[in-house]
Amino acid sequence: MNRFIKLQNRLVEAQIELSKIIEEMEKANLFLEDINLNLGHEVIRGVLKIIIPEYPPKISLYYRNELVNGSLNSIAYQKTRNRWYSIIHKALEGYEGERIDPTIVYMVFYVPRICDTDNFIGKLIVDGLMYAGVIGKDDNLEHVPVVIQEARIDKENPRTEIFVVQYENQIEKTLIPFLEEE
Repeated sequence: MNRFIKLQNRLVEAQIELSKIIEEMEKANLFLEDINLNLGHEVIRGVLKIIIPEYPPKISLYYRNELVNGSLNSIAYQKTRNRWYSIIHKALEGYEGERIDPTIVYMVFYVPRICDTDNFIGKLIVDGLMYAGVIGKDDNLEHVPVVIQEARIDKENPRTEIFVVQYENQIEKTLIPFLEEE
């Protein structure tokens, strides 16, 4: 048990150090500088495509703790959320389209190795799109009835590609004939 506690303390110390590095980068305005290349968007036949040269963190981010003013807090999620909102906002600079509502949000994570697709925090992307004014003013099922996450292997070029398209019952139109065959 003692070994476990020591390991947990080292993990907390490492997370504190990471937070300090992130804060220094934010203060020096370097936080997004590393992703400026290959960041952007385009509209292809009515589909908004956004490219981000990294993929979002995994759900385990919710469990990271930091020591802040003598208290153990979980603010890693908040920092990561704010970073992803900034990334999405920057990728959408110059976008002049109206809100796509209702919408399908289709995210493809290009990762360097096999992983569980559902472990990524796609919520950061959907919320970022909402706050950037691309999708409805809420991300509930009335405005965003379909969210799809997919992962593919790309060892050379990890990234996230996000496709935003008007929802017009495409999923149902595709599945109903298949289901009626049974």
